[in-house]
Amino acid sequence: MKNYMIVKQPVADLARFRKAFDELQPHRKEYGLIDIGQFLSADEPNTVIVMMEYTSLERAKEYWHSKVLAEGREKAGALGPNLTPPERVWLTEGYVE
Repeated sequence: MKNYMIVKQPVADLARFRKAFDELQPHRKEYGLIDIGQFLSADEPNTVIVMMEYTSLERAKEYWHSKVLAEGREKAGALGPNLTPPERVWLTEGYVE
């Protein structure tokens, strides 16, 4: 069964976000996260949508609350770290009847 995390995050500058996102790749791998894709919101300028596959919900949540990610978000120019945290959704594969 595959599991996914989707994050929606406004950022100050797309190039700055990309650089910081790429630098965090080894940390995501360490926590069992696999990058699926990075997207731009069609109707919200400077808002990125990131999709990752994860093997363990517990490890993915550890990464979500980690100091390394908090520092990475700051370096990436994430907007609203205290006032407007990024939206996120945890998904697991399943058939809805």
